[in-house]
Amino acid sequence: MKSQLLLFFFLSSSSLLLAQQPAKYSIPLRVNTGLNWADIDHIQGTQLTQTPGISVEIESGIDVRLNDFWITGIGLRSGFLSHAFDFGSSSYAALYYLYPRFEGHLTRSFNYPKNKHSDPYFRLSYGQTWFDGSTLSKETELFSVDVNVARKWVPHIAPEIGLIKKLEKQNQMQLALTYFHSFSDIPLINFQFVENQENNPNRSTGFSNLNYLGLVVRYNFGLKEDLNDGKRVPWTLNGEVRDRDTRKRKEAFTFNQSRVVLQLTDNAQVDGDSVSVRFNGNWILFETPIDDSKKRVVLYLEKGKNDLLVFANNEGRISPNTVRVRLLSGFRRESLTISTSLDRNESVDLILK
Repeated sequence: MKSQLLLFFFLSSSSLLLAQQPAKYSIPLRVNTGLNWADIDHIQGTQLTQTPGISVEIESGIDVRLNDFWITGIGLRSGFLSHAFDFGSSSYAALYYLYPRFEGHLTRSFNYPKNKHSDPYFRLSYGQTWFDGSTLSKETELFSVDVNVARKWVPHIAPEIGLIKKLEKQNQMQLALTYFHSFSDIPLINFQFVENQENNPNRSTGFSNLNYLGLVVRYNFGLKEDLNDGKRVPWTLNGEVRDRDTRKRKEAFTFNQSRVVLQLTDNAQVDGDSVSVRFNGNWILFETPIDDSKKRVVLYLEKGKNDLLVFANNEGRISPNTVRVRLLSGFRRESLTISTSLDRNESVDLILK
């Protein structure tokens, strides 16, 4: 148990540390619904059979996007899980309120540019689940049932494969097949069914570690990447750009990943500089003050050459307008200084292999 707790602490700490890096991090909200087929062992009786149960849960936490393909994070799930049974000619569903379930997760997606519908992915979760030790009893005209659940923390692992489809506003829909496995040294749940008849009533007893195979439909509510205030740019700004000379930097920056974080700070003394930034013809920042704080916006590169242009809205108290630019892609860092004035713009090429 100690080694499992240490591993979970390591995963949690690593995710939190990564969240402080300039990679994309967010607080997601996920709604999971699906069917589960629990792994139930019978020790007595022959009339007890299992049918699919329904599960619903809400999940949140911290997600860290390392690059275009890898996401890590920590999370908390809460919800309910039901086990459904047929006993003789009757059915019974044991509704069990699970959780909390704390876990770390690592997701690998496989993006295919030509595939406009969905992309496959693999996710591995590991964590701890609290089982509350509840006891459920019920009696019908045909049988009575007792359900007993252990009261303990139990580590678990849950591999998952599926398809993910990106929707509007950074939301996502997933369809997945998952297997949940608990590492418990005792059965976590016991079932006892007894028929309500006087002569030789049928008795069925089963137990489980609440391991299950599940078909999951997940909806991910996304969050905006970063503030992009370029939408309020006046239509006259493109004309002002053409009226000035534009100096193209000789050096270009090549990246293997499409997602690049752009950070802007003042290069020297803070003197009231402000700039607007255009990326591939679209304004992403407008009249943004440049000071000690890091102005941050996410760029998504297109295949080949991409144009990043900086336009000076003023020259501050000290001419020219100088901006320290950092380009962050995963764990890669590139820095450059851009100098603009009321007569000259400056642009740089960003190349995606």
